[in-house]
Amino acid sequence: MRLNISNINLIPPDPCRATLAFVDVNGNPVMRPDGTQVVKQVLLGAGQSAFLQFHAGPFLGRDEVRVHFRPVVLVPPDPLVPTDPNRDPTLPPDPLLPPDPCVPSLEIIDGATGQTRVLSAGLPRLAR
Repeated sequence: MRLNISNINLIPPDPCRATLAFVDVNGNPVMRPDGTQVVKQVLLGAGQSAFLQFHAGPFLGRDEVRVHFRPVVLVPPDPLVPTDPNRDPTLPPDPLLPPDPCVPSLEIIDGATGQTRVLSAGLPRLAR
């Protein structure tokens, strides 16, 4: 599985700051056999992309055919964009604010052939 993220802005200055990770069914970070987390922090300039790849094979038990986990993309709020603490978070985003430049996508890749079997295209975040 490959978790991708792209900064869709084609002109600076908006960087894309994000943390890519995989978590288990309880929301705990997935750990590699060497004890490190499956996580990556990125800072992408205009037009750049990055990915975090996860191979499920080492996590399968003897008679298991599935590993239960989910991808997570965390994008911190832009510190330069003021937020209104009185704004109702259920309302749609302010149309005068630019959309977040970070766009995620997810690929499920066949380990034997290297071909992408499933692609889930992401959308820019719609709320701040």
